[in-house]
Amino acid sequence: MADSNNTPDKKPAKGQEKGKDRKANRRGAARLAAVQALYQMDMAGAGINDIFAEFESHWLGNEVEGDKYLPAEAAFFRDVVAGVVRDQAKLDPLIDEALSNG
Repeated sequence: MADSNNTPDKKPAKGQEKGKDRKANRRGAARLAAVQALYQMDMAGAGINDIFAEFESHWLGNEVEGDKYLPAEAAFFRDVVAGVVRDQAKLDPLIDEALSNG
């Protein structure tokens, strides 16, 4: 939609609430990026350091496939990914069980 000057509305970043770059939004963006990073690690066999470098330089807070994402809290992103990798042997059976129960 455009305003009275025919200027198109700017599309807000995913997760952005009324123009506020709140900490909760940055953490939410970090969680989403962590899920994407973990999936990429699993599918491509990428290492954690490669994933950190790629996501921090190309994904976090950038436009991805036409969607502009809020800047993610990079330290929180690293903590989530590292924690999942560290505890993967414990987490995988729990996830498998939850998925098998429908």
